[in-house]
Amino acid sequence: MILIKRFILKIKEDGCTGLASMLAFNFFMVIPVAAIMVVAILGELPFLDLTGSILNQLEGVIPDEALDLIIDIVDDALMDGGGILVISLFGTLYVLSNAYAGIIGSLNTIYGVTETRPWIVVRFRALIMSFVAASFLLASFAMVVIAPLVADALSDTAGAQQIAATWIDRMRWPAIIILAVVGIESSYKFGPNGGPRWRLVSPGTLFSTGAWVVATWLFGFYVNNFTSYDRLYGTLGTVVALLILLWISSLIFLVGAEVNSFWSRSSRVRKMLPEQLRSGHPDV
Repeated sequence: MILIKRFILKIKEDGCTGLASMLAFNFFMVIPVAAIMVVAILGELPFLDLTGSILNQLEGVIPDEALDLIIDIVDDALMDGGGILVISLFGTLYVLSNAYAGIIGSLNTIYGVTETRPWIVVRFRALIMSFVAASFLLASFAMVVIAPLVADALSDTAGAQQIAATWIDRMRWPAIIILAVVGIESSYKFGPNGGPRWRLVSPGTLFSTGAWVVATWLFGFYVNNFTSYDRLYGTLGTVVALLILLWISSLIFLVGAEVNSFWSRSSRVRKMLPEQLRSGHPDV
């Protein structure tokens, strides 16, 4: 019980709720340019109404009101036409690197380290992390919304293709979880100045992944069944719903970093105790 109180106190001292608000806003700014980039890419593919099919697949994955905002952004991008791919790509990387610079600063606070790296090094690392995050997000996006379309197309046939469709449908969520674990673990390791040693899976990553899956489902269930942000906030309802979802996700990510930091300190204390006992200084 004492450890839990200390852990909660550490979360408050580090200001995780405020840091989560900053990260949520930064990632909210990523959504418009990222949506434009995705629409621009899909517009170059020779598929009939692929954008509409993908938006249909997102139903049930994220809350309806958050999905409404994304649909509005996509519709605006479709009306603007082509010629936006390069601009949206650079815009996405720039805004996403700003978000990851915020992550680096937040992780430095949680791990109790001072940033000693030059500004250009931090920005370059944020840019690299943005590339990695974008790759993971695109892969997860493909698993969530494109894999079912492929599975549906293959399921109409017989033999090996139908078996492949079954396995695609079964394995997409485990694949998404694996991608999330690797992405979160990479952020915890390479984000802060002198980050923790690399683990295959750290306790904080396990917590963040599991808590995010549960929290996203519960929030979506609550929004879709018990409340309507449109009635409360009017036209800003969808924006508020999406910001809250991003804030919850950011807070879970930061609490996962706190778990790793707390675990690391506890491990050091456990290792120091036998040494102090052997040296005749039992008091810690």
